[in-house]
Parts: sequence; structure tokens; C-alpha cells
Amino acid sequence: MNLRSAFILTILISILGSCTKIESTDIGSGLIPPIDNVNTFETSLDVHTFNQYNGDSTYPLKSENLVLGRISNDPLFGKTTGIINMEVKPDFFPYSFNGIYDSLKLDSMVLVLSYKGVWGDSATKQTLNVYELTQSQTNWLDPNKIYSTKNSFQHSGPAIGTTVVDPKNMLVDSILPNKEPVNKNQIRIRISNTSVTNRLFDSNNYKKTDTVFKTAFAGFAIVPDTSLTNPNNLLVVNLADTNTKLAIYYSFKTSTTSARESTVAYWRVGSRAGFSNQVIRNPSGPTPEYLASVTNPAEDSLVYLQTRPDAPFTKIKIPGLDTLSNKIIHRAELQIVQVPDLATTPSDLDKLFSPPLLFITAYSNDSSRRFMLPGGDVQFSLNGVSNYEDFGSYPFNRTINGRQVVNYAFDITHYVQGIATKKNRNYDLSLFAPYAEFVQATENFFSQVPLGGNGTVNPLALGRVRVGGGSLNKSGPNASYRMRIRIIYTRI
Repeated sequence: MNLRSAFILTILISILGSCTKIESTDIGSGLIPPIDNVNTFETSLDVHTFNQYNGDSTYPLKSENLVLGRISNDPLFGKTTGIINMEVKPDFFPYSFNGIYDSLKLDSMVLVLSYKGVWGDSATKQTLNVYELTQSQTNWLDPNKIYSTKNSFQHSGPAIGTTVVDPKNMLVDSILPNKEPVNKNQIRIRISNTSVTNRLFDSNNYKKTDTVFKTAFAGFAIVPDTSLTNPNNLLVVNLADTNTKLAIYYSFKTSTTSARESTVAYWRVGSRAGFSNQVIRNPSGPTPEYLASVTNPAEDSLVYLQTRPDAPFTKIKIPGLDTLSNKIIHRAELQIVQVPDLATTPSDLDKLFSPPLLFITAYSNDSSRRFMLPGGDVQFSLNGVSNYEDFGSYPFNRTINGRQVVNYAFDITHYVQGIATKKNRNYDLSLFAPYAEFVQATENFFSQVPLGGNGTVNPLALGRVRVGGGSLNKSGPNASYRMRIRIIYTRI
């Protein structure tokens, strides 16, 4: 965004904030009088929900947390596989190890990943295999490029290293040789292939240029193995963290007569190193439940929401707002309730696969654009949205039909007030679980606002929830899960 666009956007946001004072009431959504059906009333409006699919590319940054592993059994949303391709290099070229070159002796090499947590069933173990990326310029990682989660890179077998990660029993604090501290926030994979370790330790490669080094070794591919286990979680790692590195254990002499010393050198994923995080949704196996709904244009009684990439979202229509008479709106909220997965109650997958933060925008069929909800319910600037909690994006728990389920309650009071009082346009709404999203400030102002400022809203690929749609049964036990608009108002 250039300075001129940024200036115009700042002025536009200021104008939108001023318009909020005109369209809203002095009472506002923070002071709600009691419902007595004499002065203050309550009503609800039906909504119509239509599941959609977003297959747009997603581009994670090196500084962000990435996903590695395999979800093999989520009956609602199918399978997910996270693969990391990465280069690990010296910080500079030509590079040299300590000591006299002729005295250098390699002990071992360990690929270390900075472990940030786990999402899913932490009781299942992940078997991770490390492969060498296929040596071809067309398969090289470019450190100056940000790759999509759809980008794939070829690797050659067999595996050059393997480890089993047990999230419930990560490596305890200890000391490795050479007094190197190790903690439970590391995933350590020993590189067992001597051909690879010898090439990496060969001075003909690291003592020359970056290109020479790349020609000798294109990089690592870390791939989850499902042939031995049936994992059901995604490991969260960070490549930019200094905890991610290739640890090179070796010994050396400082002179021909000196005693041999042992030490460790670290090569990291620095500015010279490229990476990618390929995320594959439902690559094989049974069809996830949500797919049938996104391919059917009919109204959906169940709504599926998942953090990108390759995620479902929902379009919401509220025809009842078109006939809403002028009144003082004390509170209008879009109520969303999780529909529990009773078929898998023994394993309680709803709790293992935690829900994401959600967001809603207006959507215009005329322009095919989504933009910030008019009226001022969403507070935003060039730094992103600042009132996720007040707006209602965060999930909270309630007990319904004897079971704890997730709920969302979006405050759209000012938006509804503008429709009731000024007959503003009643837009379709788009409900989704954002990752690193950009949304237009208004329909006709093309500059976009980052929802998370310079960062992400939800972690990449983490978070999913199934909720009730507008056409869910209005009577019986399922009525408690139906999506609707609740309005508290006073007649004028």
C-alpha cells in the first residue's frame, strides 16, 4: 500500500467512525434495559446459510509458526498433512570450522526443530522422516520467495533420518556432549546417512559459495510417516527461532601437537535459506463430512468452518432485516452454536480439535467483494482489528442439552440499527476462520486492511468447528443449535 492510499484509508476510517455516531443510538449495546414486553422487547430473525469453499493460495512467512505432521482421523473435516521443506546453511561463505582443517573429525549431525506445541490428539505419536531434496535447479528453494502451502518439492529416498515424536513425553531437560543444553522445546532428528553428512562436512562445499553448497545439498524435506502409526495431530514448529538448526558435532586440534577438542557448530535457517510449508487437506481416504455441503448449492443446516488453507466458509443471508421497522436497537447479535459430534463421543474429537477465532464481513454480489461490516461494530485501522473480543469473534463454552459446546455471539447492533433507521443496504455476510487475511474497508474502496496487522489471526491450519445453520430444525433438541439473529429493541 503506498502513502497516498494509506492516507485515504486513514481518512475513510475516521469518517466511518463518525458515521457510527449518527447511525447508532445513545443507549448502545453496552446498556441493555430489561425485557418487559411493555417498553423493551426481544425478537429473533431467521438466517439462511450456504457453505462455500476457499481454495485460494496461502503464503506463510518464515517468522510464523508452521505445521508438521498428520491428522488421519477427523470425520468432519478429513485428513491434513503438513510437510516442511527447508535449507540449513552457514551464515556466511566461505565458512570454516574451528581448528586445523586436517584435524577435523565429524562425530554426528542432528536436525533440530523449535517445538511450539501440538494441535489435535496429543496422545498419538508422530513418526517423522527426513529426506534429501532432489538435486535439480527447478527443485531448489529460493530464499527470496514466499511459497504457497500448495507448492510441493521433490525429495529422494530412502530417509536420511527418522524420529518418533510423543507430544505427551517430549525430551526432558538434559545436557548433550560438549555441554550443549537441550530442552523439551526441541524435536531432534539424527541424520544417519553418512553420504549426506560427509557432503555437508566437505570443505569443497562450505568453503566456497552459496551456489556451490546448494549444488552439493539442496535441503531437507521433513515428512510425516503413516505406514507405522496412525497419528492424529499437527506439531507446531518455528524455523526462524534460533532453536531450529543443524547441530554439527565434531572434534579438532588447534595445532599438530595440541589435544583434541570436541565442540558443536550450528547452521540455521537464516536469510540465505529458503523454506516451504506444504499443507495437504484430505489427500486420500474417506470423504470428510463437509465436502457434500460445499458442493451443493442448497441451503445448509450444518455449517463447517476451518482455518485456511483450503477451508470451508459460509455465506449468510438475513432477509428479515429488509422489513425491519424503525426502532431503537439495544442489542443485535448473530448467535452461533456448535453442533456436537455425538458419533465420536468416546474419543471426544470436538475437544481435541479446538475451535478457531471467527470473523464476519459484509459481502456484495454486485462487486463480488467482502468488506468490513458497515456501521462501526468492527473497530479497525491499518494495524488490523482491535475489538475481536467485543465483536464476538472468540469462542466461549455453554452447556446445552447436557453437553458443553462452543458458542459465538457477534455484536452487529450498529449494522442492524443502520438498516432499521436509515434503510441502509442489507448485505450478505461472510463467516470464516481467518489466517492472514486482508479485507476491504468498504465495498468501493479497494485498499485492504490486514485483519491481524502484521501477523496472523488464527495459527496456520489450526482450528475447526461445526455449528448449526439457519435451517436446522426449529423444534426438538436440535433447535438449541440453530443459528439466528437475536434483537432486543424499543419501539419508537
